[in-house]
Amino acid sequence: MPITINGSGTITGLSAGGLPAGSVTGATLASGVGGKILQVVSSTKTDASTTTTSSWADIAGTDQAGSGSIWCAKITPAATSSKIWVLLNVNANAGDRYCGFKLLRDSTDIAIGDASGSCTRLTFSTFNQDEADDDLLMFNMGQNYIDSPSSTSELTYKLQWRNYSSGTVTTVINRLVSSSTDSWSGRGASTITLVEIAG
Repeated sequence: MPITINGSGTITGLSAGGLPAGSVTGATLASGVGGKILQVVSSTKTDASTTTTSSWADIAGTDQAGSGSIWCAKITPAATSSKIWVLLNVNANAGDRYCGFKLLRDSTDIAIGDASGSCTRLTFSTFNQDEADDDLLMFNMGQNYIDSPSSTSELTYKLQWRNYSSGTVTTVINRLVSSSTDSWSGRGASTITLVEIAG
């Protein structure tokens, strides 16, 4: 069927998928269509990492394309009105008392608690009560956060972590505090997933 532009302003004869890729973006969608998913990216960390520092530090790994040396996920929003739904799932254990995690967009802390005295502002934490059996567990932690970056530039979302104290204290991700590779031990996976939602 030929494509016809009618005098009423309508078009007939256009097949589904007939527009070139990229012709319609989130910015060109009509008002009232907010909430539609525009893209999804996810970075999965399957290797184990440890830290002994009480200062905030990046977690070793890569982005969703396997690039770089920092565990993160990168996304380029289609429109400044888009929201980014951040879904975090982490398996970790604190070798002594507590390990904190915080979420960052590029270098900006997001999804952290309010300031209160000397409290550490963070997104979530894992806690070990110094019980021997706790060293044989991985604690699963998750977080959902809707971010409004107002940007069409590439954005990097990552987690940083820190220990309760420094020195010999070790916090682990994706494995037990015990470094055993026996059958009773376990290894896990952690994910950062980003969902762009039309604003």
